[in-house]
Amino acid sequence: MKNSELDKNKFISSIIDSIKMNVNDFMQNLANGEKYETTIYEWSINLFKEGKSIDDAIKVIHEKRMLIIFNSSYISSTREELITARNRQRIMTELNSQPIYINLNEKQKASIQKNIDVLVESKLRTHSTIIKLVLELIKQNITSKKWNTNVTEKSRNKIDPDDNESTFLSKFKNYLNPKIMLNETLLPSS
Repeated sequence: MKNSELDKNKFISSIIDSIKMNVNDFMQNLANGEKYETTIYEWSINLFKEGKSIDDAIKVIHEKRMLIIFNSSYISSTREELITARNRQRIMTELNSQPIYINLNEKQKASIQKNIDVLVESKLRTHSTIIKLVLELIKQNITSKKWNTNVTEKSRNKIDPDDNESTFLSKFKNYLNPKIMLNETLLPSS
């Protein structure tokens, strides 16, 4: 090997060590085309060609890694918000085509919307499952005449046994309990 090739290998090894990776694992992942390792390798080669010292290169790579980490979390949270908004929109579009929902008064629709928001935010159910649950509960409330046309605004923290919203959510509890028990089985609390 040429002297510059040895220097390049030492340069890259030092950078790999600085990011707390095993050189062999890094090279295997690089050979497999893993994006993270490929990016680090390309940055390292470019910095080597620029004539940067090992310490300067390590500093630059750590700064670039942090920028990507922070930007990636921002992008993913924005993406999550978009997915949630899209699911909410799909649910409302489909509900607005259902006669049983269309015939509700504005207060009842507002009550339903709050409950849909809770279910969408929980990310425990798909939009089609949420629609089925909402339609089933609307039917139950209408047929059992439990639905009071004078739905009042209640605090989310207050639990009132005569509250239609609490009744609505308590019916969802039966659907959520099996998932909660499964999580407790898989991840027992200490």
